[in-house]
Amino acid sequence: MKSVLYCALILGACSPWHVWAHWRPVEGKPAWQQPPVEGAEKAGDVDNESKEVTFQSYPSGAQVQINGTIACTTPCSVFMPNYYFEMKGKDSGSSKHRETPMIARFSKDGYLSENVQMTAGPFRSEIPGSTPNYDYYVIVRTNVSAQLQAAPTPIPERKRSTVEPPASVAPASADLGKELTPQQWFERGLARFDKGDPNGAIRDYNEAILRKPDYAAAFNERGNALYNKGDLDGALKDYGEAIRLKPDYAAALYNRGNVRRAKDDLDSSLKDYDESIRLNPSSADAFNNRGLARHNKGDFDGALKDYSDAIRLRPDMVEAFNNRAIVLRAKGDLDGAIRDYDEAIRLKPDMAEAFNNRAVVRQDKGDVDGGLEDCNQAIRLRPSYAAAFYNRANLRRAKGDLDGAQRDYNEALRLGFKPIHEEPK
Repeated sequence: MKSVLYCALILGACSPWHVWAHWRPVEGKPAWQQPPVEGAEKAGDVDNESKEVTFQSYPSGAQVQINGTIACTTPCSVFMPNYYFEMKGKDSGSSKHRETPMIARFSKDGYLSENVQMTAGPFRSEIPGSTPNYDYYVIVRTNVSAQLQAAPTPIPERKRSTVEPPASVAPASADLGKELTPQQWFERGLARFDKGDPNGAIRDYNEAILRKPDYAAAFNERGNALYNKGDLDGALKDYGEAIRLKPDYAAALYNRGNVRRAKDDLDSSLKDYDESIRLNPSSADAFNNRGLARHNKGDFDGALKDYSDAIRLRPDMVEAFNNRAIVLRAKGDLDGAIRDYDEAIRLKPDMAEAFNNRAVVRQDKGDVDGGLEDCNQAIRLRPSYAAAFYNRANLRRAKGDLDGAQRDYNEALRLGFKPIHEEPK
């Protein structure tokens, strides 16, 4: 499970011009993506020259988008026209200028995206005796860097969901010499799954399906057991068969949506959740998990609505409070995030994730002592919680406790936390 942690955004300071190169337009690319051309003509023409802007992220391997257009993957550099950097002032006679701000967005799987403003402005060009005058922006950073925060992963959903809860469970002492009915095989599979024996459950579901090939519930539950074992493809196939046999099977649609989301097929996942909710609009789990898919697609407003609907349907749904808090923080509502984490902790006082995540928001608000208290509690509840050690290290460093921070960094790495400078695989 990925866990939330805090790292401060680092901006590169204004630096001297780097590599000079000449610029020649390439059709179909924005100006800042044009390659430098060594030895080009008109070296003295300012409009045909470019400057290098470098991009770094920690960890590296982040995709850089400039105003929505993919530029490169860190560490990297791009060349931009010289006139983007020039302060024209009131008496400039140049008609070349940048009319909009320039923002670099760093994105990496498993981390929160960061936006870095590259330009200053707007400045007003007021050339005496000339109209029209105009506003323009100037690039003020040629060394742009960001330290990314690991993305908080919402609490996993419940993996089981049945439409037909069994009326009874066959006793373990059942006479196996006597032929069991498909329903009895199915019910014993449910009992084995609930006792933590997915392999035994699968064997019993196999027997139920062998005797009743159109047993949609058995396909659905075997899919749950396969999902529990990490066999996503097998689970996807079983859920699909359950839906083929029973097209209005809301639970199987919900479960297939979970698998598709786990396989990062978010669009298909959303379709399954939509249909499951249409068939069963009272399912808090379906709203919560559709919120996860929307969150993963960057639709924070849609996710916020779904988590709120889940809470409306089930006011004690601790997962939804935790998940909504993550979205509220991403939208800048730190007080709202704190309230939701408080409620999650009230509902489940041993929820280490909520303490860890609340520590992050407290540090966002400058409450370092409160953040340390929450990290301590997260570690007491889960002594192997690597992300909580890493977060506590950041907080201890913020308080100047460098020795304590180093111990926590070492422990986080020992427990398997990814090094901050790890290269992408």
